Amino acid sequence: MKNLHFLLRYSDKLSGADTIAEHSAVIEANGSVWMGKFGIGMNQSFVKTAKLQLERGEQCYLYLMHGSKFTCRANIIDVIAGSTSKTEISSKEPDLTPAYYRKKKCSIWFKLSAIEPIDEKELKHLWLYNNPSSHPSSAGMRGLIYLTYNDQPVPLPKEKKEEKPSIYTQGLFD
Repeated sequence: MKNLHFLLRYSDKLSGADTIAEHSAVIEANGSVWMGKFGIGMNQSFVKTAKLQLERGEQCYLYLMHGSKFTCRANIIDVIAGSTSKTEISSKEPDLTPAYYRKKKCSIWFKLSAIEPIDEKELKHLWLYNNPSSHPSSAGMRGLIYLTYNDQPVPLPKEKKEEKPSIYTQGLFD
């Protein structure tokens, strides 16, 4: 079974706050933080997949991207989402949510235990969950992308041998 991770695009412009610093401060003070995603949510099947992965003791990461630059990797310890992709919900634990958006509703909440700078070498092992032969693009993406991590080479499709046309039909029926 392939592992599931998430890529979240964020902006400091909307709130005027330093997103990473605010969330890191809550982790420092309390051991964990809830990070919300505004806008379109995710299908409950991805929530279930992530929760099962966590129950098995497997890592589930939230990769963070500011603009077109990967900035951090966060360790997910829980995830909740609205019942539909348009449902917004409040944080389960407002005291573990940065004050600048504590009372706002989001479509998805990720509970994080650590946020750390990303190792650039790790990026080459991130693939799209639903298309594991493609890397995520840094341009023109949605706010949330589903990823999988694979450090094994992806097998390339076998090349078809070039067949020569029949000497009798000159390739008309080949």
